[in-house]
Amino acid sequence: MSGGESGNLWAAYELLLEEVGRETERVNRLGAEAFAAGDHEAAKRALARAESLKELQGDLEKLGQRLRPLVAGQGPVRRRGTRLRKGHKTPQRAYWLPILRALVELGGSAPTGAVLDRVYAAMSDRLSEHDLAPLPSHPGCPRWRNIAQWARNDLRVEGLLKGDSPHGVWEISEAGRAWLAAQEREGQ
Repeated sequence: MSGGESGNLWAAYELLLEEVGRETERVNRLGAEAFAAGDHEAAKRALARAESLKELQGDLEKLGQRLRPLVAGQGPVRRRGTRLRKGHKTPQRAYWLPILRALVELGGSAPTGAVLDRVYAAMSDRLSEHDLAPLPSHPGCPRWRNIAQWARNDLRVEGLLKGDSPHGVWEISEAGRAWLAAQEREGQ
């Protein structure tokens, strides 16, 4: 197995771990919502699924222990269209608070560029060299801007940003203001 192939194998493994983690978070959120709504049957189904995912995650960690020696010392060769290994880029969720704070500072809504300028100012000391590097598909766009825009989409899906804002304008929702206030009370 060449270095590139084993590196791609490890990247695929880490991508699978990441996706299982995302699904676990989604199921936990759905279970909490079902429980809060009094739908105990849906909460039980979510709990069973979460337990299965936790077991799967344990199995994947064991697989990773077996896989690691096979790929040790053979870093991934990045090809166009492949993903960075987990840990090389700042996770999308890390952009949530800076985006929401920027929107509050800007009066609740603002054009994309204004929000991203504030997000960069808030996060510049945390961004890695990979975050600052240009995207292979868009050499003029640093990776962090793309990740922040995907984070904006996550916030919209979660209801923390309004989904009916005009094109090119980001707008915090009341749920987003409440979530931000709760995070700040917790010292985030």
